Amino acid sequence: MIRQVSAALAIAVVLAMPMHLQAQQRDKIPAGFSIVDGDKDPNAIPDYVAWRQAFRMLGPDRTVHPGMPNDELMLPYVAQSEREIICNVARRSAAAEAAMRAKMAKALADFQAAGLDVNKKEDAKTIGDALFAIDYEQRVTTLQERDGLMELLKPETHVHVLLWIQKVKAGMYTLLPTSELERYRLPS
Repeated sequence: MIRQVSAALAIAVVLAMPMHLQAQQRDKIPAGFSIVDGDKDPNAIPDYVAWRQAFRMLGPDRTVHPGMPNDELMLPYVAQSEREIICNVARRSAAAEAAMRAKMAKALADFQAAGLDVNKKEDAKTIGDALFAIDYEQRVTTLQERDGLMELLKPETHVHVLLWIQKVKAGMYTLLPTSELERYRLPS
């Protein structure tokens, strides 16, 4: 039963969320899938994707590697007081994202308990749409966190943060079903 739930959760998450690939995987694009390459076109990466990644990088695990915290490495020209504001927002955003993932897992378990099967096309669409709605809500929240953060920062800090976000976008490479491209870009 646990293997079935885990496999179903993985399938459902893939339906709702794109995959970000390592460089060695980039040449293997399955039929029916598309890529969004931030290195070729950083503006093709939606803002919510880049800001989620940035918040993850500066959130609770910002000192995963020995040495300086990520915020000092990624935003060296930003004052410590401003970096602390950014990291506080990142921690809050990371907590909200964790809650979103738990909500998705519960929704998937509820669908399975109701007898829906992710291997059936119509059930997969129902499940995928419901998980997308949960994810979309978090996308909006991420962008609201971004907007609130930018209001708290000094204008001169905006330049450094926005340049860093462009670097985050340039480092992203996403593989997703071609049929999901339109939803991937939402909200626009």
